Amino acid sequence: MLFLVTLVGFGAAANAATPANDNFANAEQLTGIQVHVSRTNVEATKEAGEPNHNGNSGGKSVWFVWTAPTSRTMLLTNNRSNFDSLLAVYTGTSLAALTTVASNDDILPPNRRSSLTFQAVAGTTYRFALDSYTNPNQTAADGSFILDLESALSRQAADYDRDGKTDLSVFRPSNGAWYVFSSAIDSLALTNFGQAGDIPVPADFDGNGRTNVAVFRPSNGTWYVRRSSDNTLQLAQFGANGDIPTVGDYDGDGKCDYTVFRPSNGGWYILQSLDNSFRAMNWGTTGDIPVTTVAR
Repeated sequence: MLFLVTLVGFGAAANAATPANDNFANAEQLTGIQVHVSRTNVEATKEAGEPNHNGNSGGKSVWFVWTAPTSRTMLLTNNRSNFDSLLAVYTGTSLAALTTVASNDDILPPNRRSSLTFQAVAGTTYRFALDSYTNPNQTAADGSFILDLESALSRQAADYDRDGKTDLSVFRPSNGAWYVFSSAIDSLALTNFGQAGDIPVPADFDGNGRTNVAVFRPSNGTWYVRRSSDNTLQLAQFGANGDIPTVGDYDGDGKCDYTVFRPSNGGWYILQSLDNSFRAMNWGTTGDIPVTTVAR
């Protein structure tokens, strides 16, 4: 009898309904600039002609379709999920005519969920595929997930691992070291970058959704950025001793601009990352503190 009860329970789980958005043609419609939906890929399948998302065969994909209401750098993630996933963004109206816009497997191992950014163009329709990562000769995992779509500009500050959460981090001027506790993998990361007298200016300067380790050096008015996308050093001479560096995306391209506030004349000076153009504006007066100021 116990054996029969066990079989009945197993059969009920195995016969769960296939998700309504299992196939490309039945993709679930998403609307708005910020979307958060709770779904499942249990009993989902991979249809004939479907691409391998991020190069993995997968096997339990579900589809979504979204038309961009405005041009904006967007963040798509399923970090709030319980299985090893794949994410991909496409354009195209059929499986045979898809063009890959962006894809991702792991946010940051051992965090096996997925996250990506892409440049959305107003009026363009995008197809999102969420699948399960699978190893050779193994069945793809499945489970519940939350799909989050939002402007990349609304991502958390000091998110060095792109999991949508602020990470604990300090800059130690005495040895020029950054100590970051990654919330994605629950471990410490140490980076030697900077020196005594530098002002930390962590932000996403390369537009990949991860905060970059960066400093502004007042003695020579230079910004030093360690790009997380390719681990290269980026330098920009912009500002002067006495300026207050600020972090923010003033041109809406999903990347932080080099910006300083000059207390002596209440001037803001911005080097826009979108087109490398210069902007200056007087907004404030002597003694004012810019509200986007960073730790000093």
